[in-house]
Amino acid sequence: FVGLLPGIVPSVSTESFGSDSIAVNGQDPRNNNYMLDGGNNNDDVIGQRAGTQARTPIEAIQEFQVITGQYDAQYGRTSGAVVNAVTKSGTNNFKGVAFAFMQNADLATRDYFARQNNTPKPDTSYQRWGGTLGGPIVKNKIHFFASLERFAIDRPNTINIPSRPEYNGTENTEDRVWNTIIRGDHQINSATTYSIRWLREQSPQVNQIIPTGTQAAAPKAAREESDVDQTASFSFNQVLANTRVSTFRLTWTRENVAFANQCFNTNGRVLSQCPVTLAYQDYIDQQDNTAQARINDGIQAEETLAWFIPNKHGDHDVKFGLQYSYSAAYNTNQGNLNGTFSFGRNNAVFNAAIPSTYPDRLTIRVGGPSIFYQKAHYIAGFAQDKWRLGNKVTLNLGVRYDYEALPLKTADDPMVGDDHPVDGNNLAPRLGITYDVDGRSVIRAGAGRFFDKTHFEVVGGLYTGTPFTSSFVVNFPTAAADNGPRNGQLPTDPFLVNGPVINRALLNQLYPGGQQLRNTGATWDNPDRRVPHTDEITIGYERQLGAELSTSVDYVHSRGRDLYMSYNLNPQVRSNPVVASSTLVRVPTPELVAATAKLAAKYPGFAPFTTNVIQYVNAGEMNYNALMAQLKKRFSHNYSMQVSYTLSKSRGNSSGNGAPLSNFQIGNDLHLDLNEGHTDFDNRHNFTVRSEEHTSELQSLAYL
Repeated sequence: FVGLLPGIVPSVSTESFGSDSIAVNGQDPRNNNYMLDGGNNNDDVIGQRAGTQARTPIEAIQEFQVITGQYDAQYGRTSGAVVNAVTKSGTNNFKGVAFAFMQNADLATRDYFARQNNTPKPDTSYQRWGGTLGGPIVKNKIHFFASLERFAIDRPNTINIPSRPEYNGTENTEDRVWNTIIRGDHQINSATTYSIRWLREQSPQVNQIIPTGTQAAAPKAAREESDVDQTASFSFNQVLANTRVSTFRLTWTRENVAFANQCFNTNGRVLSQCPVTLAYQDYIDQQDNTAQARINDGIQAEETLAWFIPNKHGDHDVKFGLQYSYSAAYNTNQGNLNGTFSFGRNNAVFNAAIPSTYPDRLTIRVGGPSIFYQKAHYIAGFAQDKWRLGNKVTLNLGVRYDYEALPLKTADDPMVGDDHPVDGNNLAPRLGITYDVDGRSVIRAGAGRFFDKTHFEVVGGLYTGTPFTSSFVVNFPTAAADNGPRNGQLPTDPFLVNGPVINRALLNQLYPGGQQLRNTGATWDNPDRRVPHTDEITIGYERQLGAELSTSVDYVHSRGRDLYMSYNLNPQVRSNPVVASSTLVRVPTPELVAATAKLAAKYPGFAPFTTNVIQYVNAGEMNYNALMAQLKKRFSHNYSMQVSYTLSKSRGNSSGNGAPLSNFQIGNDLHLDLNEGHTDFDNRHNFTVRSEEHTSELQSLAYL
């Protein structure tokens, strides 16, 4: 439904359940603010590129609000859209809904590879059922609401490995989702109410058949996603006087997710105890070596005072507020702790009597898991006034201040001092005006500045790209593969002579733990790093054409500035202008030369870096212009309809996606003028139609 509005382009996920996203007014999908019952419902690690933190089932939603521009100063942490869903609450009458939707393989056809290999049609299915129930515990005082939703989806994946035809066939990825909501509301007296709501969604996806580059995945190398999302909120409302209302809200969110395999998820998340991965020339077998997990929590507290002030010169609807948020994430990467044996140019199953079937290399992580923590504090304050001047004009005046403190200083980072990077210069004024022309037509305009927040994923390299690491991957043999099996001879490396079995005793002897490996590159923080912002100007006209029909046209211009980009402090240049006879050499910037000198003073013999050294800089720019038109028919005569069209253009010197590199950097110059072009979220035409019909026997939705 959100994706049907002008200026919004939805992206439907085909990989992960419930991970649909939206790009709003040319912005990165990360830059949206999802709220549930007025509280935070965002993923502070990856942003909102995978949608909300916890998915809210449709039958549990009472209403939802979408604001794509010129929102009040009370809304922050976004330069895209504000999407607020409100869950249902109980009433004095018991009310409930039950629903079920079933679909099976009889309505699907075999895909191309299944037909080519003459394999049977996969037994796919889609089952969704559940219900809601609300009612009184104490009439006029205490009410409850509960929702339960179940998804059971079998999605087909065709396996086609010509060298191992016994594996060819179809494997179903299974989604098994439970979504639960419990809510309670209590009216203490006529002036005081509070509500408590808890949402939990468990959405495992098992048997994911995902190729590794050009290597297909055999059935035993299936991946698995384990995911539990939760959000809870407490809201306390108090009427202080006839014209003043206080609202206090406390929200908690958590995601516990793992992208790994069944062994990792069912054995205490310890990949070293799982079977080794067998990497043949064309396929992966026995075990996938992916193992990443994280637990991230978000806590938000806010207090808002709403005050209506009548005045003969124009009524004022004033709001003041303070907001505090804390985000923390525990991240672990155990990828390849189980070890991967590679078989080079061979697809044959290992046979101890045949030398050519032996592995020619072992790759394995040593030193234990890579573990790092991320945390951040956010403080904001706002004031706004909706000032109604007579019956024609309404002014919306507001200002917001955001303070962001991210302790991103990493070990041995010579680019920043002892103080944590802090961005406290985020003053965001907002101005809007609405003019009622004749009771049927409205002209509106506005301007404002909007700050996003720094998502952990975008600056994740600051935690992993340190000069030294205690968790790293080693190869046996070190320099290149053992050529013995390729030549029909037994391998000579001691880790390969026994076939695909890890010699743990020898490995622990060589790497007992505690060693520090020197990384060839790094990612460093920038003490001048600021939070990106967007300035937006809009003007629009809306006209009521009849009792049920209206049309609107809006122009939107936004300019994103200080966008994150990755600046390479150790770029490559050619040794001479003649490409055929030249070589690529690293030419460190003056900043890197000084930083390397500091590291050499601390670690004698510290040699220059040989790969990229990245620093985040505020060099990106983006400009978005759009004309948005909408025709809307309100619900009457058992149906409603909405037609939306957006003509837009988004250009910049950055893709607008995360913190990209400039492909034209030469030496110290990013050459951003050469990087100018369409952003990743430039969608010239976007046309949507929604028709909804309600009768006693039929409810239908049609979308184009």
